[in-house]
Amino acid sequence: PAGTLGGGTDASGFPGSDMGAQINAAYAACPSTGCKIVVPPANYSFSTQIVLNTSNKPPILQGSGSNATTLTWTGQSTSTILRSGQQGDVSMGIRDLTISGTSTTDIAPLLELGGSPGFAYATIENVHTTKGRDGIYVGRNVYIIEFNHILSDFNVRDFVIGSGSNSGKTLSVAGASDFGDG
Repeated sequence: PAGTLGGGTDASGFPGSDMGAQINAAYAACPSTGCKIVVPPANYSFSTQIVLNTSNKPPILQGSGSNATTLTWTGQSTSTILRSGQQGDVSMGIRDLTISGTSTTDIAPLLELGGSPGFAYATIENVHTTKGRDGIYVGRNVYIIEFNHILSDFNVRDFVIGSGSNSGKTLSVAGASDFGDG
């Protein structure tokens, strides 16, 4: 059964074939007002895409530190690993974890923000993306986002604002001087 961890819902207590499925199950169980989903410290291999995109249901996906919680994608190279889209006057976040691919030849982003329904009022903090095609991909309908202490390395492209994007209204990047390989 699901318990609590770090002031939130412990994702490892939910059923699923891997941590991606467990995070999705924890998100599905969140109330309509949203919740904090905590991933305990460990290195997790997973192949189930994490999707956090129900409008006005803001999650906070919280690891136990970017050096303590690592989610390593082992699924198809064409699938985005973690996709999040939120719309409405909501606040959500992704923090304190590493999202890793296994190869820079993958053709999808590790962390994709936006698209439909959009992505707004969020903080991405203490997140490390590594070994993917795109570390962080900012898609359509993204605004009022704060990026703090981001490390993106060993990706083909570390931080991408997609072409044709109407994103960019109040995107704040702080502590991201570590972009680059090595």
